[in-house]
Amino acid sequence: MTQTFDFTTTSSTPEKSDHEVARTLLIELLAHQFCYPVQWIDTQDFILGACSTHRLVEMGPANTLANMAKRTIALKYASKDTATGLSRELLTFQQNLDAISYNKQQRIEVENDAAASPSDNAERTSRTEEAVSRPSQNTDTDTMAVQSNSTVLPYQSAEIEDSPPTTCDIVAAIVAAALKRPLNNSNMMQSIKVLCAGRSTLQNEILGDLDAEFGSLLPDGAEDLSLEALCQVLQSRFTGKLGKKSNSLIDRMTSQKLPASFQASAVRKHLKQAWGLGAGRQSSILLQAVNGQLESRLKEDEAKAFFDGIVRKYMDQHGLKAPADVSGSSATGGAPAMISAEALEHMEGRQRTGWAEQAALYTKLLGLNVHESQDTISKLEQRIVELEQQLDGWIAEHGEVYSSGLRPISTPLKTRVFDSWWNWAMQDLLRLVALATENVSHSEDDDTLAQLCQRIANRSHERLLKVVRYLVETTQDVRVAAVLRGVLSQCEARADAPASVRRPNVSWAPETVVEINGKISYRQTRRPLAADSSVGELDLCHLQLGRKRPEGWQYREELSSTLRQVLVESKYSGLSLAEQNVLVTGAGPGSIGCELVAQLLSAGATVVLTSSSYSPTITRYFQDLYAARGGKGSKLVLVPFNQASVRDLEALVKYVYAEDGLNMDLDFVIPFAAISENGRSIADIDSKSELAHRLMLTNTIRLLGQIKHQKQDRGIITRPAQVIVPLSPNHGSLGNDGLYAESKLGLESLLDKFHSEDWAQYLLICGAIIGWTRGTKLTSNIDLVAQGMEELGMRTFSQEEMAFNILALLSPPVTQLCMDEPLVADFSGGMGHFPDIKGATTGIRTAIQQLSEERRAVAQDSAEHDDDSGTTTTDEPAQINPEFRFPPLPVWESDIQPLAGQLEGMVDLDRVVVVAGFAEVGPFGSARVRWDMEVNGRLSPESCIELAWAMGLIKAHSGVIDGQLFSGWLDHETGKPIADTAVQDKYESYMLEHAGVRFMEQARGSPSWSAGEALHEIEITKDHEPFEVSRETALQLKQAHGDNIHLTPVPQDDNRIKVVLTKGAKIMIPKLIATQHTVGGQIPMGWDARTYGIPEDVVSQVDPVTLYALVAAAEALQSAGVDDAFDFYNHIHVSDVANCVGSGLGGCRSFGNIFKGRYKDEPVSKDVLSEVFISSGSAWINMLLLSAAGANRTPVGACATALESLDTACDLIQTGKAKVCLVGAFDDMMKEVSDEFANLQATINADQDVAAGREPREMSRPSTSTRAGFVESEGAGIQLVTSASVALKMGLPIYSIIAMTHTAMDKAGRSIPAPGRGLLGAARQTLSPGGELDSPWMSMAYRRRALQNRLTQIREMRELQVGYLDQELAEMADSSDTPQSVVEEYRARRLEDIELDVERDRREARNQYGNRFWTHDERIAPIRGALAVWGLTVDDLDVTSFHGTSTKANEKNEATLVNAQLRHLGRKEGNVLPVVLQKALTGHPKGPAGAWMLNGCIQMMHDGRIPGNRNGDNIDSELEQCEYLVFPNKTLSKPNMKAFALQLFGFGQKGGMAIGVHPRYLYATMQRGKFEEYSEKVRQRERKAMRRFQHGIFTNSVFRAKHSPPYAVNQEMRVLVDPAYRTCPA
Repeated sequence: MTQTFDFTTTSSTPEKSDHEVARTLLIELLAHQFCYPVQWIDTQDFILGACSTHRLVEMGPANTLANMAKRTIALKYASKDTATGLSRELLTFQQNLDAISYNKQQRIEVENDAAASPSDNAERTSRTEEAVSRPSQNTDTDTMAVQSNSTVLPYQSAEIEDSPPTTCDIVAAIVAAALKRPLNNSNMMQSIKVLCAGRSTLQNEILGDLDAEFGSLLPDGAEDLSLEALCQVLQSRFTGKLGKKSNSLIDRMTSQKLPASFQASAVRKHLKQAWGLGAGRQSSILLQAVNGQLESRLKEDEAKAFFDGIVRKYMDQHGLKAPADVSGSSATGGAPAMISAEALEHMEGRQRTGWAEQAALYTKLLGLNVHESQDTISKLEQRIVELEQQLDGWIAEHGEVYSSGLRPISTPLKTRVFDSWWNWAMQDLLRLVALATENVSHSEDDDTLAQLCQRIANRSHERLLKVVRYLVETTQDVRVAAVLRGVLSQCEARADAPASVRRPNVSWAPETVVEINGKISYRQTRRPLAADSSVGELDLCHLQLGRKRPEGWQYREELSSTLRQVLVESKYSGLSLAEQNVLVTGAGPGSIGCELVAQLLSAGATVVLTSSSYSPTITRYFQDLYAARGGKGSKLVLVPFNQASVRDLEALVKYVYAEDGLNMDLDFVIPFAAISENGRSIADIDSKSELAHRLMLTNTIRLLGQIKHQKQDRGIITRPAQVIVPLSPNHGSLGNDGLYAESKLGLESLLDKFHSEDWAQYLLICGAIIGWTRGTKLTSNIDLVAQGMEELGMRTFSQEEMAFNILALLSPPVTQLCMDEPLVADFSGGMGHFPDIKGATTGIRTAIQQLSEERRAVAQDSAEHDDDSGTTTTDEPAQINPEFRFPPLPVWESDIQPLAGQLEGMVDLDRVVVVAGFAEVGPFGSARVRWDMEVNGRLSPESCIELAWAMGLIKAHSGVIDGQLFSGWLDHETGKPIADTAVQDKYESYMLEHAGVRFMEQARGSPSWSAGEALHEIEITKDHEPFEVSRETALQLKQAHGDNIHLTPVPQDDNRIKVVLTKGAKIMIPKLIATQHTVGGQIPMGWDARTYGIPEDVVSQVDPVTLYALVAAAEALQSAGVDDAFDFYNHIHVSDVANCVGSGLGGCRSFGNIFKGRYKDEPVSKDVLSEVFISSGSAWINMLLLSAAGANRTPVGACATALESLDTACDLIQTGKAKVCLVGAFDDMMKEVSDEFANLQATINADQDVAAGREPREMSRPSTSTRAGFVESEGAGIQLVTSASVALKMGLPIYSIIAMTHTAMDKAGRSIPAPGRGLLGAARQTLSPGGELDSPWMSMAYRRRALQNRLTQIREMRELQVGYLDQELAEMADSSDTPQSVVEEYRARRLEDIELDVERDRREARNQYGNRFWTHDERIAPIRGALAVWGLTVDDLDVTSFHGTSTKANEKNEATLVNAQLRHLGRKEGNVLPVVLQKALTGHPKGPAGAWMLNGCIQMMHDGRIPGNRNGDNIDSELEQCEYLVFPNKTLSKPNMKAFALQLFGFGQKGGMAIGVHPRYLYATMQRGKFEEYSEKVRQRERKAMRRFQHGIFTNSVFRAKHSPPYAVNQEMRVLVDPAYRTCPA
């Protein structure tokens, strides 16, 4: 027990007095000390550490223990005390009796200052010891008080001898401000040139600032002197006064980083009073503060602490000693003077009284009644209390679940409409082909194929028939062709028939299995046919129809036979509900209603489906359900709805019938909404049971009443809606299900009210007694006993069976039976007549559990025996590495040789452009991670590791951890090792939340994305409060405000001016203009260029968007296996490497600094202008990576920039101006730019989409019916393109052939953003292909013959030239006495020239008859010609990647344009082209869009899969007219792709397209030996590249900056003019 004693009072009670308690405590403590060993170390640790004691008193004749504690605190607890703000008092009985007895204030503090130097600590220790040894001499007890009741008064410290600031202080401040980082002593030994690291603009900026400060004192060549030497030169003639630049820096620092109450004069006053510093030393302190480079504005107490820390450091540096009366406190700096608490309280009381009197006087003058306002407040408070009591009472009566369950959720904004069955039919057909192509024959696959065939046939239409016919004609696989012929037969038979659904062929029975290890599992198995079933028909006798009679249900055979006949016929002819409108409530995943909705859609109905758990997960579920099951003409309308809410009931029915809603009349109503009440007996009825009863009974009846009202108001009396009333055989027989039975029994009253009420002409009633349906939420806990119940004679049903039974009630024959009288269908399977269901299920469950326990025990015994006789092994933890690989090389015999016969030797490889490497920086980091998400929809373990590394969540480590060697990943935050396999579990959810398209996250130092800052001008109506500025700033303010400003010098500070803005002055104050919640594809949170190895000086200098380009360029080289870009110069000249990287906007943030930063007088680098040019990004790539001297083309094509870059590179390579090019683009995101896109109505309105229930990842949804604008993103995309000859020579991987690039403008107009159709020109030709008059040059055999003839001519020409040479040499020998050696040399050179001519002629011939045979022939379109070079046609295009921005205009224009191109070029009918819409995942990055699309196409080609648009929930019906296009939303398998196309449309009439071809067609132009030689080079390069990739990630060295060119400085002239120069010839 712990007791606190008050030693200042005495007790007059019979109990022990306080003095007696103290005496007893002292005796006990002394006795404890005498009886036990002395353990002072442990004792001190307990008192000072575990207990964190604030006050320690030593009771003894000396201060031994206090000194011991003081030393312990200094050694072990000083830093911790500083961090926690703990102050300790060490008192001794002999020296501090008054303080101990609280008679006088005496304080001994252990001062903790982590930043203090050892000399400071020693000095403070000596002062503390002196204070301990010297008794207090102050006897004025009236002015002393306990510390907690005292206040500190200002104290004037003694002055230190003043000294002016040194040039070192000034130079360090100026240089630090320019470099934007503090300088230390080691930096002072470096020159300005070294510190600037080659940045000439920054160097000139610093020299200019120094010149402004020192004028003529600045020596020549100052940039080459070390800062220390420069300061020595300047100090010799320095006057000690601050100059223009230093005063400006101090003024800017104080105005931007310090509070208004603590400006320069206040700082100087603080330094004077607290530390005794004169004006000169104050200036030195202020300059050191500038050098400190504060990041944000400080509060006043933080500012004082900041300057106090600088003062301590300054004194330590200059060997100064603080005056004896300076304590070092950051609050005052001087010795605190105390006043009594009573005096302070008296002063504060008088002050409050005066304020109250003034307030009363002002309210009287204003005519206000304070008491009246108080009365109003009291009444409001009372009313609030009453309402709270009423609310509490209501909740207490009904319960929390009931009250919260009544909240409405219905809103038309969240309605989702799905009706693009025509597109999903195409998708299923392509999936069918892919599945059949896999050539795997399993029963499950066969079932899947059969289901797909049925679903495809159920959506048969003319366009689908064309596709199936084309596939049947062109498919060479026998198995696939057989499957397709079957599909064609079914589709032709049902082409004109409406959609229908057939009764399942298989009936499934329950089966419970107890495995050998005791595990209990439930599954379904085929039900055996009944003995009396006819021709394979199942026994349907358990299904009955009847009427309700007073004595109960009366089932009649003639009624039941009608139902059975419908079921029998539906197995063959199907059941159609085309053009029927159905309302279904309660169809959650896994329910009967869900399967019923699927069958309704298959039957062609329009289904209005409600969901009480509306969410993106639910919408995706039903989106997939519709895509899989929606029949021809079907439509699914999904709306949020809470059937327990009356407001939702009214809103739903009104929305269905209203003209501005769905404007439909309901034909069927299926109110299946329910809430599970399992586990509630009559003793457990709670608010959830009451809510369920309201939902299943009360509001079901209300729903029907609302429908009746709508029909009545509209006069709809000839189309009564049939209502399927969900009844149950469970009238309490199962028990423990709350009010479920009561709800179902209550619904039976509707069958009687049909006759007694007036709604029979609007509603028809058909009750459905639903039996045991397995797999639903209501039966999930009892399905294990279903097999046993069937063995006892009960019939249970699968969801599919029960759903179709209910669907049969909607057939016309059954509906007709409901016209005059309600009908009831018994689908209970005998459950209602089964005696003691509860007992039977309990017995079955007990038997199953007993068998399970027996088998589990046997299995455990067996396992223990095996453990005793066997050996155990420990598995090593799995290692997961980020994936890196080159594209797989094709097999010569199977992949290349079939093509080589027509392609070998047919092209000039110098003019063939190939992609040798690619990379990107985007919303998912790298191209590898993006592809993983794009094609799989999730992150693989490898992608998780790479993305976690890029986001700074993990870091690589190789060394000692916790005393053991460790090599692997560490958690970046904790520094603890983390297993490769644990990375995904720990970080995946965080990474998905902070990567990809999401709500914009505010980066440090960036403005908020939710509001834009603007300035508002006001004119002040009275003089403003005074504020201080520098003299220079004051003069600038005077120029701006003229007579509306008053300036007054600050006393004792010539450089400071006090400013007062007078009446009439105009000032601008910031305001935030609310904007929509911005959604975008940001770079992953935590992405840092330093992680990749970009140096700090580069990061701090360049615009952030340039960093994206640098990383992407380094990774593009890495993907090509180019470890060092200088490797190129071993094979080609430095002028053969070009840079074509461009941008749409360039350095946006640098632009912002120029305009906004300068306007706000923020510190902005003077070389910021160099970062805004679009060419700056590509310049940095060359300076830090390439050091090339080739062409530098900087395209600016808005959204088509990357493709324009590729087009430029192709021109350079094909014309011989370059052999290697970096292409691509980069762009950033800025709030201001995003707002302007929004003003153009081009981007998504995120607020509206949020209101519509969409997540950020759903907001970019190209090609859908609800697309409403693009989602902006940022990043960079880079490709390394080379001539094929260079790639083959160097052994670079070839990812793709660039067969064609094309750019085009558009027609006359007035709209810059409008998408154009100029790209149609890529399909320009004068006649249709395949016609009788088609150009003969389209024949490969024709071109080969022409080429062979030309090569023969070249050989003949060579022989002729050699003959001429021999004749010339003979004449030379006859006519002169030229030495034979000269003649031979002359002949050798001339032969070289002839061979060069021959080789040039051969290349020109191959180019003329191969690469560019189609140019200048108007009968051949560029697209056709480019494909024909490789023996391909327009029918060989396997996929197209759309620009697909998710705007209304773009997709319609782009789809129409591409479709028109294909039609004009003669693509065969039915040969549909899958469309990839990458921006659904990445958003629209503007400039890099084409580069990302090209990367994706390359990955498609080598992976053999086409990613779907996962946001494609419903394809726009207008796109159905584009008969050649299909828009998948799932990944499709497409092995052996041949070619792809991509299109882009940029602002400013920038249209572009490209076609890529698989590299096997390039290899087919080579001889086998050459290919095998190249293959070996690639494999060697790949092995090195894989090691370098892993090393780069593990050591953060993906990017390695160059510091010098690949030649000596004195060789530059010779290298650049010598085309044969190679750094290290191969």
